Amino acid sequence: MGLLAGGLLVGASLTFGKSSSSSSPVTACVKSHGGKFRVVKSSARCRHGERRMTWNLVGPTGPAGVAGTNGPRGDKGPRGDRGDQGSFGWDSLDGMACVRPSHTGTITVTYDSNGYASLTC
Repeated sequence: MGLLAGGLLVGASLTFGKSSSSSSPVTACVKSHGGKFRVVKSSARCRHGERRMTWNLVGPTGPAGVAGTNGPRGDKGPRGDRGDQGSFGWDSLDGMACVRPSHTGTITVTYDSNGYASLTC
């Protein structure tokens, strides 16, 4: 039987190598003595001393395999474009919440005649 199974696999891969992803079954006529076989059309009749055998080339989907190891680190990419200049102004603090030991409120930003900023909570 092992010889027969081996012969079937070899014959199927040789005869159907181009369409191994096909889901249609393979049909063969197997000699009752010796196990030799010939692949035939599904509509063909087997000769005297042969018996018909069919099998699928594609079986059910198996379980997912174990994840492989990470590949090597890739090359460093090119440097990106310079971003826009950010801006900070004291006015961005105006209205933000503030907390003092005896008071909670909001920040008030004021400027004197020399341009110095004062923050009050």
